[in-house]
Amino acid sequence: MLHVMSELGSLGPLDARGVVSAATGNVAAVYGLDAGRLEIGRPADLALIDVPVGSSAGDAFAALELGDVPAVACVVTGGCLSFAKS
Repeated sequence: MLHVMSELGSLGPLDARGVVSAATGNVAAVYGLDAGRLEIGRPADLALIDVPVGSSAGDAFAALELGDVPAVACVVTGGCLSFAKS
């Protein structure tokens, strides 16, 4: 999914913020999921992305727009840290 997001951000008509929105909240809405948005009462599942090592970007959004696949900084599932560093 991150690879597709980087392709859309660098080659497609969407900017990085549009790519993240399309890949999270909009997908959840289409499939009727209770996830994909940061709101009170929704599942506490979250993936934090960062600039990959070697990128010339200053943040994850800029990395997406350059076509770099972002690094996963950590993943929170059910409110608990379940993964740190990719």
